Amino acid sequence: MPNPNYRYKDGKIMVKMDGSWIEPNFKRYENIKPIGEPGANGVVIKGTHKITKRNDAIKIWLPRKRNGKYEIREQQYLAEIQKISQLNDPRIAKIYDAWTEKGCYCCSMEFIDGITYEKWLKENHDMNKRINILLEIFETIVFYQSQGIIHGDIHSRNILIDKDQQMHIIDFGTSSLSSYKEQSNYRENFLMYELVEKTLENKFDNQAFLLKKYDLGRNIEKYDDIRNAIPIFFSESVLCYLHIFFMLTNLHDIINDPKDLYEYCRYIAKGLYLNMDYFYHKVSGKNGQKLEKFTNVMFGSLEDEMYEDCQEDINKTEMMTFLSLFVYFEEIKKILSDGKIKEEMIVKYINDRYFSEHKKIIDIINTSDDLFEFHNTLTEIISDSEEVYSIELDLRMCMYSIIEEVYKGYLLHILRFLHLHMEELKHQKGMCDKLSRLSPVYCLNNGIVD
Repeated sequence: MPNPNYRYKDGKIMVKMDGSWIEPNFKRYENIKPIGEPGANGVVIKGTHKITKRNDAIKIWLPRKRNGKYEIREQQYLAEIQKISQLNDPRIAKIYDAWTEKGCYCCSMEFIDGITYEKWLKENHDMNKRINILLEIFETIVFYQSQGIIHGDIHSRNILIDKDQQMHIIDFGTSSLSSYKEQSNYRENFLMYELVEKTLENKFDNQAFLLKKYDLGRNIEKYDDIRNAIPIFFSESVLCYLHIFFMLTNLHDIINDPKDLYEYCRYIAKGLYLNMDYFYHKVSGKNGQKLEKFTNVMFGSLEDEMYEDCQEDINKTEMMTFLSLFVYFEEIKKILSDGKIKEEMIVKYINDRYFSEHKKIIDIINTSDDLFEFHNTLTEIISDSEEVYSIELDLRMCMYSIIEEVYKGYLLHILRFLHLHMEELKHQKGMCDKLSRLSPVYCLNNGIVD
């Protein structure tokens, strides 16, 4: 449905603002004409720059209103466009300039002469060809998301394929027009999921993912709603899924080839939202020996993935040590609360040698809401930070042993869950900084004095 706030007549672009029609004056451009129909978020026009004679695409947005007030300020819009303009990737349409024109937000960008991905899919049915293009799309999505950018409207009409079969993502900036980051994330996740569905068609099995696609217009009511995802975790999971899809299509005995099985499990470990059970059954069925083989390699892959960033970086090692201790502490508290174990089992594992004249560690665990409170209480009892550090390292190993004992037969699944939780916490910079400061080694290396 055409957007009623835009119209093109007699060579003029007209925009409706606050009930009145205005004509933005693009002094630097000539030969102006619209490209396609106006969308919900604005209109795109093509114009020739008068000096450079370069053909540009120009996007015009109307600032959104909420309760009669504009949601964002011009500075917010320009700051976001500036960030996007610094993306240096040939698969992302370049941004040349941004400005406001009679209250409209405008942005000139590289004009890509090509067809939409939507149209390309209708003309190309070879699945390997589709997967290769989709891999490129999601490699690009992971790249821009890793720079802290959300596209906000990453559907098949905002991806162009040029005459050389090169892929380009266009029309960045939609998310900059919303003051609600969560809404942009929700839409990003939903549309990424749709790209996979539309590309793979009947080859796509939604059981491959832990998250599902529900109605975008409804409130989020289910824990497995794709909109709950961290966008870059989902885009990385899709990349891993596509590599696995390719392996399953072209290899016929993954479970019995050590090299292939290792690669297969590493993709599963890296794809945080992939369904591990689904991919196990894809290569082994109900064979018990194959389950043991898969489980052993999967354990190693999860371990490698969890600590991959820590190699030769003492600061990351210390952060990960206390991050994992924080998550183990949470899980032990939950285990105690659920009555899955008795305190005696924890006492059996915990080394009490430092506490002959003080409160027992089990008492401190019981009275502490989280690791930070535990650490503060321990520090009050023992003033020597090195001794506290030693106890907490020992406690981390003890807590892992308890988790192993409690979740016999399900350990692989609980480790998968804990790994996801750790990665979610890594995205909270304040939390990571706070956890790192629990380590005297980290503080010493970074000149931090409390």
